[in-house]
Amino acid sequence: LDKVNLDGSVISDSNLGGASFRGSSLKSMKVENSIFDRVTLGSGTWFEGSYFFHCSFALAQGQGSNFDGSTLDHCSFRLANLDGASIRNCVLPWFELHGGSANAALFDGSDLSFSDFTRASVQFTSFKFTKLADANFHLADVTGADFWEAEDTDLLDGFSGEGAVNLPLEGDVPISGPPSKHRFIPPRTHGVSIC
Repeated sequence: LDKVNLDGSVISDSNLGGASFRGSSLKSMKVENSIFDRVTLGSGTWFEGSYFFHCSFALAQGQGSNFDGSTLDHCSFRLANLDGASIRNCVLPWFELHGGSANAALFDGSDLSFSDFTRASVQFTSFKFTKLADANFHLADVTGADFWEAEDTDLLDGFSGEGAVNLPLEGDVPISGPPSKHRFIPPRTHGVSIC
C-alpha cells in the first residue's frame, strides 16, 4: 500500500498488520477497532487530522511519520518506533508507547492525559505545551526531552525528570505564550547538575 491515497476513508474492525504505507496519504480518516501491528510507515506517511479509536500499532516502524491534529483514543504503540515523528496538537487519551521509542519526536500542544510511556525512550523529544495529567513515565529515558510549559507535570506517575529540560519548578509562575526568540531563557533541569 505504499504511496496510496486513502484520505477520508473509514476503516473498522480490520487487520492491516504487516502492511507498508510508506509515502501514503491517510489524512482525515476514521479508524476504529483495527490492527496495524508491524506496519511500516515513514517520513512521507501522513495521518494528519485522522481519528483512531481502539487501534493497535504494536511494533510499528513509524519513523518520521506525521499524525498532526489527529485523535488517537486508546491506541497502543507498544514497542513501536516513532523516532522523529510529528504528533503535534493531538488528542491522545490513553496513548501507549510502553517499551517503544519516540526519540526527537514532536508532541507539542498535545493532550497526553493518562498516556503510558513506561520504559520508553523519548530522548530529545519535545513535550512543549502538552497536557500530561496522570501520564506514566516509569523508567522512561527522558534525556534532553523538553517540557517547556507542559501542564500537570506534578501529576506524572513514576517520573523522575532526570536529564529533562525546562521542567516547571515548584513555585514557578507560568509564562503565557511561547518564549521570545530575543530573550535568553536558560534550560532548567530537575535532579541534574549542568555545571
